[in-house]
Amino acid sequence: MLLKIKEKYIIQFLRMPNHVKLVVLLTISVFLPVYITIPVILAAFTYILANKSRLKVLMNMQFKNPLIVLGIALLIVPLYYKNYDGFFCGILFIIFIVLEIFISQVMSRSLFELACDICCGMSLICVVASLIQKFLEHQARVEGLTYNSNFYAYIIELVVIICFYKIATSEKPMIYIFIAAANLITMSFTECRSAWGAMIAGLFVLFLMLKKSKLLAMLAVILVATGVTIYFYPSLMPRYYNFTATMQNRLYIWHRAFADFLSHPLFGRGLLAFYQVSGNIVTPHAHNILLDTLECDGIVGTLIILFYFGVIIKQLVAAFKSDIPWFRTGAVLCSSIIAATLVHGITDMPIMGVNTGLLFFILLAFRPNAACSFDIYPQTKPAIDAYVSRFIKVIKKGYVTYFTQKENIIK
Repeated sequence: MLLKIKEKYIIQFLRMPNHVKLVVLLTISVFLPVYITIPVILAAFTYILANKSRLKVLMNMQFKNPLIVLGIALLIVPLYYKNYDGFFCGILFIIFIVLEIFISQVMSRSLFELACDICCGMSLICVVASLIQKFLEHQARVEGLTYNSNFYAYIIELVVIICFYKIATSEKPMIYIFIAAANLITMSFTECRSAWGAMIAGLFVLFLMLKKSKLLAMLAVILVATGVTIYFYPSLMPRYYNFTATMQNRLYIWHRAFADFLSHPLFGRGLLAFYQVSGNIVTPHAHNILLDTLECDGIVGTLIILFYFGVIIKQLVAAFKSDIPWFRTGAVLCSSIIAATLVHGITDMPIMGVNTGLLFFILLAFRPNAACSFDIYPQTKPAIDAYVSRFIKVIKKGYVTYFTQKENIIK
C-alpha cells in the first residue's frame, strides 16, 4: 500500500513543470538537515542561472539597480573588514533574494496551495524527530532537524500560521487542526519564548484580515487566560528561571551592536558583523532585526531593504484589494508571516539560519505578483535612455530631421 502511494506521488512529481519541481524541492528541503538544504539551494540557483529565459526576466526586473548595489555591498564590505563568515553569508542572502524573485514570478494558486500543504506535511517529520530528542535522547531543548532550538521554534510558528490559514479557508480543516496541535506541543519543547508572542501576532493579523471574528475572539480569550495563568504561575513560562538574566544579556548585546554600528554607520561590516564583536558562536548576531540590519548593512543597505519592504507592502495591498480570491488570501498569509517575523525579530534574528531564511523567502514569494497584474509599478527609463534609443533608430533609418520627445518606456 505504501509503495503504491509512494509511486503515485513520484509519478505526479515527474509530470510537474520544472519550475514547480524546483519550488517543491526547495520547500521540502526547509524541513531537512542543513547538509541537504544547502545543496538543494545551490542546485536551484544554478538552474536559474542556466535558464536564459528566467535569467533575462531577473535582469529586467523592476527596481533592480538598488538591489545590485546591496548585493555588491554584501560581498565587498565583509571582505574589506576580513569578515569571511559574513562574506559567505552574503552569498547565501543574495541567492535567497534570487530564489524569492524567481518563485514570486512563477507563483500560481495551485503552487501556492501545494507549497502550503508541503510545509504542513513535512513539519510532522520534524515533530517525530523532536519527540525522539525529547523522550529518548532527553534533550533539554529540542531542535527538530535544524541545528538551533530558536530557529526550529520560528519554523514551527510559521507552520502553525499556515495551518490556521488552511483551517480558515479549507473545506476539510481537521487534518490541519491535528498538524497545528502537534507542532504547538513540539514548540513547547523548544522552550523558545519569542516564538509564542510572534505566533500570536501572526495569527491576529491572519484572523483580522480574513474577518474571522470568532477565531479572533477565541485567540483573545486564550491570550488573556494564558497571561493570567503565567502571572500566578510564572514557572509555566519557558525558562522562567533565567528570564531576568536573558533580558540583561539582550540589553548588553544591543548596546554593543549599536556602538559597532556607530563606528561603521554607512555600509556596516557585512552580515554576521556582531560575531566579530562578540567572538562567540552563540551570539553571532545582534538579536534584533532592525539593529542587526543597521550593524551589518549600514544606513545605505538598511534604506535599500526598507525601500523593497515598502514595495512588497504595496504589492500586498494591491493584491488584498483585488477581486481575485487567491490574490486576497495569498496577501493575507504573507502579511501574517511578515507580522510574525517582525515581532519575533524584536528579541532575535530568526531569518539568519539556512532553513529559516529559506522558509521566510519562500513564504514571502507566495505573495501574488500584483505589480505585474495591475501595472501598479510601471518602470520608466530615464529620459536620457529614451533620447538615445530614439536617436539610434533615427540614424539607422536615415532620417534627416529628428524631433526629440520625452517618453516613458514600460518594461
